[in-house]
Amino acid sequence: MTVTASTAGNELTAWLLNVTYNPGLLSYTGYLTSSIYTEAVAVSGQGYVSLSSSGLAQGVGDAQGIGSSVSLATLSFTVLSSVTAGSYAGVMRVYAVDMVNVNSLSFLSKSPGTVHDIRGGAQTSATLVVSPRNISGILAYSPRSELVHTAAFTGSSETTSIVVYAVDNVAGSTMMEVTSTAICVSGYEAVFSVKSGGC
Repeated sequence: MTVTASTAGNELTAWLLNVTYNPGLLSYTGYLTSSIYTEAVAVSGQGYVSLSSSGLAQGVGDAQGIGSSVSLATLSFTVLSSVTAGSYAGVMRVYAVDMVNVNSLSFLSKSPGTVHDIRGGAQTSATLVVSPRNISGILAYSPRSELVHTAAFTGSSETTSIVVYAVDNVAGSTMMEVTSTAICVSGYEAVFSVKSGGC
């Protein structure tokens, strides 16, 4: 989750913000401070994260702290493995505790932030949508690169195994073998047959 600030023409040089979240759905894993500001100090607990930066980073001009979408920090969360597929409302909120300009004057304090999520537009809290884990594609192959039809000469059919791998729709996941649950079908049973109900 990336947190940005709309400064209304002010030079935002220091800030303090709070993020609250549902710990029954999410686990906080860390943050990265925007390159515009000095490294933020984080305080976190069950269901909340507080971040504060004391000023602009070295070499950054005051003008970079002005704008409608000034980057402050990026927070990372992981959906708990126990969470089932579905839509969950009110999962996260952002709160601007204090925003200070170049003259050390607070120009915004104790103000709720807005959230932009899958629903579109500015919302008061975030909705989490968890998609079901589905197989996106499969790869089947035989350890033997070719079969020579020698049954007419030897009376014995040539056999080989088929190995099946699948990849799902979860980002970062790797291929998994699903041979035991896969069903293979021959397109030409008169020449090549497969084990009924399997591979």
